[in-house]
Amino acid sequence: VVGDFNDAQFEYAGIDYHFFTRDNKFFVRADSSDGEMQDFEISHTFGVEPLQQYLILFPDGRRQALSVAWDARPEETGGQRWFHLYPDDAITHGDELHWTGRNQNWNYMCADCHSTDLKKNYDLASKTYDTHWAEISVGCEACHGPGSAHIDAAQSGNYNDSTLPSMLATQKAEIETCAHCHSRRGVIAENFQPGREYFDHYRLALLDEGLYHADGQILDEVYVYGSFLQSKMYQHGVRCTDCHNPHNAELRASGNATCTRCHQNVPPSEFPTLKTAVYDSPEHHFHAQDSVGAQCVNCHMASKNYMVVDPRRDHSFRIPRPDLSESIGSPNACNGCHENKTAAWATAEISKRFSREATRHYGEAISAGRSGAEGAAQKLATLANDTAAPAIVRGTALSLLDRYADDATVDTLTSALHDDAALVRFGALNGVRSIDLSRRWELAKHLLDDPLLAIRIEAAIILAQMLDGEILQVDSERLLSAIREYMTAQMLNADRPEALTNIGGLSIAVRDQANAETAYRRALDLDPDWVPALVNLADLYRNQGREDESASLLGHASSVAQDNAAVRYAHGLSLVRQGRTQEAFAELRQATLLNPEDPRYLYAHGIALNSFGETELAVAALESGYAKFPNDTDILFALVTIERDRGSATNALRYLNALLQLRPNDPNLLALREQLDTLKAK
Repeated sequence: VVGDFNDAQFEYAGIDYHFFTRDNKFFVRADSSDGEMQDFEISHTFGVEPLQQYLILFPDGRRQALSVAWDARPEETGGQRWFHLYPDDAITHGDELHWTGRNQNWNYMCADCHSTDLKKNYDLASKTYDTHWAEISVGCEACHGPGSAHIDAAQSGNYNDSTLPSMLATQKAEIETCAHCHSRRGVIAENFQPGREYFDHYRLALLDEGLYHADGQILDEVYVYGSFLQSKMYQHGVRCTDCHNPHNAELRASGNATCTRCHQNVPPSEFPTLKTAVYDSPEHHFHAQDSVGAQCVNCHMASKNYMVVDPRRDHSFRIPRPDLSESIGSPNACNGCHENKTAAWATAEISKRFSREATRHYGEAISAGRSGAEGAAQKLATLANDTAAPAIVRGTALSLLDRYADDATVDTLTSALHDDAALVRFGALNGVRSIDLSRRWELAKHLLDDPLLAIRIEAAIILAQMLDGEILQVDSERLLSAIREYMTAQMLNADRPEALTNIGGLSIAVRDQANAETAYRRALDLDPDWVPALVNLADLYRNQGREDESASLLGHASSVAQDNAAVRYAHGLSLVRQGRTQEAFAELRQATLLNPEDPRYLYAHGIALNSFGETELAVAALESGYAKFPNDTDILFALVTIERDRGSATNALRYLNALLQLRPNDPNLLALREQLDTLKAK
């Protein structure tokens, strides 16, 4: 225990925390889940530096991490104090980020990486934990596997004198051993051991919006692996232990020497193709030698603070690109220091010193894909087809193609579904979600037999609706096997409402409404305000004709998630069905205001206006949507049909011709053009 428990006080959001000892035990007086102040005994410390948290054990086996932590840094650098992990908010009881809430639950959120050989052992029926571990912290076995295997090898004589254990001998094996903790991922199978396939145990996040900037730089807490996979270092065989000593958690050398061990005028034998140069000099970094600006990491590994005091560096080892800050809004290392300067200034300064033309960057395609910019589909397809690009980048591009399904992108996705790289296949599976189910089945069914669990269960998600379709018995069995694997993976996290909601969603896909309702109800039992379960259960009830129950759930969801555009959208559609016109318009309008970048909301608002006879307002709303999203086929088709129905064949043809530019071979659209040509001739 490094924190001050000598009757220390700390105030946050009107709550006075009191840290003290009693009978040689450590206690905190804090607000409980109902807001009442109680004394809680500290069961474990969690972390050492730069901060230390404290765990509190509850009768149901939960260990909750107190959100007030101790800043273990030296006093002269701002440490030796109590602080709250969310200083700019006012997190109070009932919030999922409150220390008693599910997002501060050590058993799920922390233990898998901070302990060795963890068994969470959550029991859904009793809602209790019986969590066990081999070591409460990270021990030898976390990286080297069970000690019993070493004993068995020694006793059998089946060992060698290599300094690197066989299960860590390859770059892939070593990095995936580190990545099972140092990555943003979801657990899909327990008992990971060194040398096993990462994707048989984890589902890695792609470079998703909200997690990474469009150019792949870290944004949210993503823990290194996703960054490192983007790097040239990774592509050329560099592994974690080339820079890090895994046994003392220190770098191999101090300062720039960590980098110049390889990046110098005589490259090491392990990396003979490295460009030779003297990098640790003002001629390269154009800053005063040994200054902050002369440190390699400050230009090539930008740092961001998490948990207030914990700086973590981006491991994609990128060249600073202030020009991308200008074009797509991503940060850059130059302006990270020179905050009083513009990105244009930084671009000019870089150009003065390095004459090479700025190369195209994958961030431009990903940014276009996220925003729906003109030409996004082609940019994403080109990136996805670039075999020189990192697999995680290609996978991200493929996942974004879900929004741009056409013949050209389907060809790209088809090829990617057979790629050797797991992340490319994974991204492609996400990219075919919006393709017609029968075609999707033909494209992706082979991945039900993929050697990696993460790929099989992703295939199960997008193909589950085929279980009752016209498929061969052998295919039905393959699909059912993958669905069972998916359900098993979700049950590992049955202490989380999102996992139970996922079970409900897949149950809907296979037409098991009873199991879906049970899963959604269980999710709401864990959290009555869990919006995804509220919305999905409401949708289930609507399909069953239980409109009153559906409306009640959506009304509740809208009240607890007033800033959630998707919820306001769903509630608006419910109000439309109830005939509550003005309330429906208000909700649908609010959805567009909350998320003006989603064309669905503009489309729904226009359709609702038209359905209640407000045709002029509907056309105005849809035309506004078309101006912003010229490639959105739903908005265009709505304009075509509304203009046709009100007798304006000329306007309808104008929108239809724009639609045919996007879908030139659509037989239904071609037939509609013939119809409109006839109407116009009259």
